[in-house]
Amino acid sequence: MNVGYLHQGGNMNTLSEDILKYDPSFKLDRYSFRSNIDYKVTKWMKAYLNLGTYIEKVNMPNPGVMYGGDRNWLVRDMMYQAQTILPLSPGPSTLTGFGVPADRPLDPTYLTVGHYADRSPVMIMNWYGYNLGTRSNLNSSFGLDFDLGGITQGLALKGMISYDAYGNSMTRGNMNQTDYQAFIDPETDELTFSVHDLKQDNFYMSYSQGSRYNINVQGQLLYNRTFGDHTVGGMLRGERDYWDSGSAQIPFNVLGFAGRATYDYASRYFAEVNFGYNGSEQFSPEKRFGFFPSASAGWAISNESFLLDNPILTFLKIRASYGKVGNDQMGGSRFLYLDDITMGEGFSGSLAAGKGVNEGLLGNKMLTWETADKYNIGLDFSIMKDITGQFELFHEDRTNILLSRSSIPIWQGTPLGNIPKVNMGEIQNKGYEIELGYNKQVNSDLFINLKGQLSYNRNKRIVMDEVPRDETYAYQYRATGYPLGQSWGYLIDWNQDGGYWTEETLADPNRVTYDFGTPGPGDFVYKDLNNDGVVNDKDQAPIGVGNIPQYSYGASFSAQWRGFDAYIFFQGLANFNSSYAAQGIYETTLRGTYFPYHKKAWTKERWENGEEITYPALHTGQSTNHTANSFFVFDRDLIRLKNFEIGYTLPENTLKVLGISNLRVFLNGQNVFTWSPKFRPDHLDPENDDSIGYPQTSVFSFGTSIKF
Repeated sequence: MNVGYLHQGGNMNTLSEDILKYDPSFKLDRYSFRSNIDYKVTKWMKAYLNLGTYIEKVNMPNPGVMYGGDRNWLVRDMMYQAQTILPLSPGPSTLTGFGVPADRPLDPTYLTVGHYADRSPVMIMNWYGYNLGTRSNLNSSFGLDFDLGGITQGLALKGMISYDAYGNSMTRGNMNQTDYQAFIDPETDELTFSVHDLKQDNFYMSYSQGSRYNINVQGQLLYNRTFGDHTVGGMLRGERDYWDSGSAQIPFNVLGFAGRATYDYASRYFAEVNFGYNGSEQFSPEKRFGFFPSASAGWAISNESFLLDNPILTFLKIRASYGKVGNDQMGGSRFLYLDDITMGEGFSGSLAAGKGVNEGLLGNKMLTWETADKYNIGLDFSIMKDITGQFELFHEDRTNILLSRSSIPIWQGTPLGNIPKVNMGEIQNKGYEIELGYNKQVNSDLFINLKGQLSYNRNKRIVMDEVPRDETYAYQYRATGYPLGQSWGYLIDWNQDGGYWTEETLADPNRVTYDFGTPGPGDFVYKDLNNDGVVNDKDQAPIGVGNIPQYSYGASFSAQWRGFDAYIFFQGLANFNSSYAAQGIYETTLRGTYFPYHKKAWTKERWENGEEITYPALHTGQSTNHTANSFFVFDRDLIRLKNFEIGYTLPENTLKVLGISNLRVFLNGQNVFTWSPKFRPDHLDPENDDSIGYPQTSVFSFGTSIKF
């Protein structure tokens, strides 16, 4: 049995509940319980019942008044408004002694020349009310295991049924009230307040709830037996998943059968064959089931006579595998093999009773499973039993990917959005994984463990039904042949005056022109890739390698010494980049938002003096710089101290008198710091591709674990 409680507070400093009369603070409380019961009914039958549940309450400011219930939009708007509000604005609330109620919301319209902000982040966090979401989850499973060795040795039968229930409710306190504005007389510096938006103060409650469930039933027949040097095994399994989405949809239904056969000769040669035969309601009856086989083989060379008991190379194994898997997910859509045709209002002379026919997305009865063929070869080894390693090469071909048609012309009559979707996309993935470890019991008190991991993955879109552009384009394809998440934009010509226009180069009558604006001194010089004298969409080029990391790596260290233990884990991502734009990046939002790399923007003096330039010339409005280009595609390589933990366990029997058999205290941290030297906007989190998204949060915890 396990019982748990977790409380987490937020990073936002909301006003006191004494002022607001409600609590809009960010916080989470979770209560969890788990119990596993195993019971031996007879010598050949066992039963088990596993129960797990939690209740989670998440409190935050109310997104219902201003944001249509979108919590992500509320958080992003807080970041946006915090960056754009003028630092010299009075506030954040009204003050006592100025003829208005104290501690009331203050609209950021100070210096009322023009509208420069929508609302203050303090107003967002506090004055719209609160939102309390409650989520509950029950996971239950009941199973029976039968030992059929009385029929034949190694035979077993297992059955299991699971029921998972999910509930959620939302309680909102919605606040509407008058807000105020401040004004300072520039002659006397006198501060005054006045009503900005007069409303009837009104606080009202709203409530909603929902639930869903998931049922899984499965049974399997297993066999495993050794005959001398030969070990054979097998498995046949059938299962059914049935679940409700919690919305106005009919329940989902999936049926699957699987089988496995294994063979092992003298722990030297290994072979395994699997199959899956799965059916999904997503496809028409003729295409509903898919067959997905796999096979693998291995050779433990270290168990051969010429390497057996070798003191240096204590383990060596090579292996290879092939497998096919299927995917029936359709991006949230269902039953795309059916025509979406409905009755609607018609015109004179239309169908009976003045009705007409509305034609939506046409169905495709040939839709079937997306498939992926995976090929792997690997090597496992151990040196002197302390050093371990794995190396694996993989290749994956994804085919039959669901696509919306792009190559069908609009003049064929059917709106392009109604053209049936098809299985024709192809994507290729390939790469490798390396893992090395070192484990050593140094002495009776000290144990250490080191582990490092590196993986590389490169994907490429092979077939995307993309219409090629004509030969006047520098690049005829924008998807086909390129990785997922590939950025496109204009290439900056860093060889021309450092990449910036000057008064002299702008005066050249033969210079290139832009069809999206006129550059000025200090603006970016873009390459005319097709040499037609005009920079436009035809000159856009691939920039970077895509926003999916090609390399991921990690390193961990753990040690135990007497009662002390320590663990530290570093995680890294490399060779990926993204295109950033607008708020949080540009300087032009509202009255201007400026970040560290704007401090060394291009000026004529800085350029003539050969000083460091980290940004083009600053503008108060949109310019030719503010478009997708190679400057705003940032490298996002990073190393993060992901986790650490330090603990101490009291000697055994120290607290026996209190009925405590074991007590451990610990301190841990998550996302402690991040190092990203290539990421130029150092005010942002390189792992977040949203420039006003919520940043990565560092969490430090202190706790204790007690066993009775």
